[in-house]
Amino acid sequence: GRFSKLAESLVRLQARRILQSSQVEEVPLLSLDAILAMHVDDCDDVALLKVDVEGLEHQVLEGLTRRWERVKAVVCETHGGDDASDAVASKLRSAGKFDEVHVTTPIAHSKLRMVYAARHLM
Repeated sequence: GRFSKLAESLVRLQARRILQSSQVEEVPLLSLDAILAMHVDDCDDVALLKVDVEGLEHQVLEGLTRRWERVKAVVCETHGGDDASDAVASKLRSAGKFDEVHVTTPIAHSKLRMVYAARHLM
């Protein structure tokens, strides 16, 4: 009734305020290869790569082509249900050549999944 219309109006008003006060900032777009080249020495490994990019996980992992062997473990949050988590898991198995890849069981009515990958350490 009236309460839900009032609540909806308040939500729209708040959203409008946020959008009007938001600033746009340009940031460079870098691949994972470029980031690792800048921050990881040739003799260092990446113990854990955490990817949480709100739905662009597969695209981010596409930016890692030359340094997969340096990454020892990956935790990746996916937001597209089984299709997204399966694509990420497949990428980690094929391009990343990880020994173990695991996708979590979905939470009821959620498209959120976690994908874990690891190498056997000697």
